[in-house]
Amino acid sequence: MVMSKTALKSDKRKIRKDKVKEMVKIVVVMLLAVFLVAACSVQKEPPKESTDKTDYAEELNKDEPPAKRPINDNSRNSNEGSAGNSKIKQGIISGPPGIKTDNFEDNSFWSLAVSPKNPDLIYLGSEGNGIFKSLDGGATWTWQRNGLLYFQHEPPSYPSYPEAHDTAIDPNNDNTAYMTMMEGPGPVTGVVASCTAGLYKTVDGGETWVRKVNGLNNSSVCSVAIDEANTSTVFIGVNGGMGSLTLDNTKKALFEGGIYKSIDSGENWSFKKIPIPGSEYNDFPKIQIFNSNTIYASGECWDDPSKAVGLLKSTDAGENWSVISPEGQYIEDFDVALSNNNTIYINIFPPNAEQKISSGSPEGKKYGIYKSIDGGRTWTKTSAIAYGTLRVSPHDEKTVLFSKRGKIFKSSDGLKTYHEVFSYKKEPDILITDIEFSRSDPDIVYAASEGLLVMKSTDGGETFIEKANLRKFMDSIAGNYEGQSTSGGNGATEQQPVSEGKNPGQDASIVISLPFTKTNKPYEMMPMGETINNPDPPNIGGHPGIDFMWNDSVDIIACIDGIVDKVEKTGSHNKWDVFVNTGDFYVGYTTLENVDENIKVGARVKFGQKIGESGNFGTHYMIHWEIGKIKGHERICPMAYFDEASRQRIIKNWAKTKWPEMKKQFPNICNGYYRCEFCRKNGY
Repeated sequence: MVMSKTALKSDKRKIRKDKVKEMVKIVVVMLLAVFLVAACSVQKEPPKESTDKTDYAEELNKDEPPAKRPINDNSRNSNEGSAGNSKIKQGIISGPPGIKTDNFEDNSFWSLAVSPKNPDLIYLGSEGNGIFKSLDGGATWTWQRNGLLYFQHEPPSYPSYPEAHDTAIDPNNDNTAYMTMMEGPGPVTGVVASCTAGLYKTVDGGETWVRKVNGLNNSSVCSVAIDEANTSTVFIGVNGGMGSLTLDNTKKALFEGGIYKSIDSGENWSFKKIPIPGSEYNDFPKIQIFNSNTIYASGECWDDPSKAVGLLKSTDAGENWSVISPEGQYIEDFDVALSNNNTIYINIFPPNAEQKISSGSPEGKKYGIYKSIDGGRTWTKTSAIAYGTLRVSPHDEKTVLFSKRGKIFKSSDGLKTYHEVFSYKKEPDILITDIEFSRSDPDIVYAASEGLLVMKSTDGGETFIEKANLRKFMDSIAGNYEGQSTSGGNGATEQQPVSEGKNPGQDASIVISLPFTKTNKPYEMMPMGETINNPDPPNIGGHPGIDFMWNDSVDIIACIDGIVDKVEKTGSHNKWDVFVNTGDFYVGYTTLENVDENIKVGARVKFGQKIGESGNFGTHYMIHWEIGKIKGHERICPMAYFDEASRQRIIKNWAKTKWPEMKKQFPNICNGYYRCEFCRKNGY
């Protein structure tokens, strides 16, 4: 489950909406300009599509100079069109969006879910960075983005996925899960950012995600819940409000908030009207199903808190709803005890609550956590105040955890008393955004926060350690596929290997890395274009790739996603060559000693996947690596397409290469015939 929006998040969304509105104005002007130009032009017959099936190794990039065009042009994957230079795309974004620093507020987890039957299986949904999954209690993670749509703004803006805001895992099948995605209220189809949002579903453990929006009139889905007695029944909550555009891209419109129900596992949705004035402007950030008939949901309105509908309850499977919270109160978060649905905790905390409380105003004294022990008929205010989230243990209705910015507090007596169990001292103002108990193990509890941090407790919430820093995980992928050590709250460290990767880098146009891990440093390399060992002929222009040498055998890994085009054992060295087609680029991993059993012609290769092992040449082990578009015998220098970490690694490798004759005649990583504009401009 996921917390409601706090005042901090409300401010961030308002800023984001303002930015979107400005962007929309620009897009509308561009569309009008395009329309006028089209109207004034003489229509010409479109060129016929070429049927030429020439082998990619001979034809790719015939007319473009090397190092001018990024390797993986995702524009061919655009699935819904474009507005100006903005597009709806489906594919892999090569790294975190936005600035390349630990900007905690813009690197948030809003969704944390633990499998009902496996305490080690965790899903995390992030703000703009996709989905993360762990199968071993947070020790290692996979970064899941396959199938997610994203909105590519006009350059130089960074692309980003919509906000992943809530997750539900099928209690009977861990491979099936739902993830909600938000981009503000807006249309489900079209070419605006909201058209990437909605509900996404996986049935293969997150390997692929499919958008499920049939029947929705508003794509900003913020909450999801599965009926455990009948898992084909699913409820979602949708954010309401004035969208940036209607479908004709010319005027604003109201996109109604509310609750939708599906009885066919998300394939189709029906709207369940909330008959309360102002509900259409509400967000519905949490839904909780106690049983097939009894369902709870909260509605809030951060634009106008007076319109917030509060805590709702249905006793007829979502057909009708009534308010059970104190009248006129803004419910920031709530939780119902699974062991006894008469016990309910709510956090009354409107967007201005923190200021009202700190000023000591009478209104501020009303805010905080309330408790009901009679199913919501009466409420008692506790002394606890949550600025974040609250959760009641599924094992004990009196055990409650709640957060106050970067601190977590625990009560074992139903909030009569409570004590601090965790404080993130590195960044005191960080926001703990979600807390989840394991339902199958009462000792296991997880928490997530801004900064893409994960905390874990193994003693029922008495103590927490920092289990993972996934911002560091993302930033380190390009340079170190085997992960990086992160410190836990108790000083312990845990490795976070990349068990599944995608294209690395901080810039969306940079999509390749080196074909070996950061720890496997070569002692020497041979640059492109040298002719001492590669006279002309047989290699036109000299050495057509880069060689890396080691004293011992190392694993060679994929530097980019692609399809295996050729696997063969050839040449005077009697070694293996593997060629991978990325779509309009190729990568050659040659002189391999052996090839991994999964590398077969037609197989899909994922970034970071093992290709084979470096070739044994008696005195050393090596790989000959080629990358680029082929034009005859021409290869392309990879320097312009590296993520920065890989670029610095290869520069250091070349700097420590001790080969006087070679370096005197060929001082650069690419030389002569292969000398590229990028290296010439930057002095590489």
